[in-house]
Amino acid sequence: MKKAFLFILTVALLLPVFPSAVFAANINISGFKMDSDYLNYGQICHINGSISSYYNLKTVEAIVYTSNGNFVTSSKDSNIGKPSYSIRSSKVDNGLSFGSISPGSYYLIVKATDTKGTSVSSSKFYFTIIGSLEINNLKIEYSSIYMGSGCNILGKITSKKNITKVRAVIERDKDFEGLYEEVGSPCVYNPKCKSIDIVSSPINSNLKFGNKAPGLYRVKVEAWDESGAKVTATSTTTIIRGVKIEANLATTTITKGCGCNVEGTIRTGSRITEAYGKIVQGNDTLYESKHITSGSKRKIDIKSSKINFDLPFGKLAKGSYTLVIYAKDYQGYEQTIRISFKVV
Repeated sequence: MKKAFLFILTVALLLPVFPSAVFAANINISGFKMDSDYLNYGQICHINGSISSYYNLKTVEAIVYTSNGNFVTSSKDSNIGKPSYSIRSSKVDNGLSFGSISPGSYYLIVKATDTKGTSVSSSKFYFTIIGSLEINNLKIEYSSIYMGSGCNILGKITSKKNITKVRAVIERDKDFEGLYEEVGSPCVYNPKCKSIDIVSSPINSNLKFGNKAPGLYRVKVEAWDESGAKVTATSTTTIIRGVKIEANLATTTITKGCGCNVEGTIRTGSRITEAYGKIVQGNDTLYESKHITSGSKRKIDIKSSKINFDLPFGKLAKGSYTLVIYAKDYQGYEQTIRISFKVV
């Protein structure tokens, strides 16, 4: 038994050692990553990391594949001749143009070989390139719209490539549960341009809120460009019945003998039949200015109306007062607001 053990030990010691089986582990790729795993289309990006070997390195290559393994592009340095290699700002790094890769999902690997024929590959670094297509500042002009009133849709659609299709539609949350359904026909068109100002586009001219019943609504805009990228944006508003007065004084402390502007708007969904402003002290009305409207006017700019022009703030003595503004519409809805101020 002892002789058999010695024989096996002697044979084991005499077996040749094959360097390739050992040195494969001695090409080391460390710190390998990109600057970011999310890039905007056209964005410059660098590869970081270092490679070292016991022998001189022969080649280093960076290869980009789609997420399902299809080759996209590569960059290779075949004239290294030293045992270490810094990837950032190298021939490999500078030769790989991430800015020319279309939007999508990808992964990057780095391969290295040395003069002994040893070859290793890095792990996969997954990254995504986001298309430059954007919908910026989509907004319905008012957060609340009075039934029958019009309202502009604002915002911009931009892309570095031509925008090929736009679809916009008004949706209603019938039961206020966050479940929207389309109401009315969508606006669909093919602009073939790189920038769209929504307020002057078919979106704004075709989508109308004036014929919608009270409720919670949103406008949904979708856009596509030549790269195949798609973006979606929404903006909400509420359609209500009634009259809305939004007004304020330029200052609530007026110097005796000086005038003061009344600013703001009166809006309704039908038409305004009566509106006035008056200055009150205690129970006494000191001055009143009526602004009776006719026709289909749904909005009054208070600053340019008789409410502002005819109320003589400069004639008031020192003291405390109240500005009262009243409005009524064709459907009988009305509102009154009061603003306290003083003359000093």
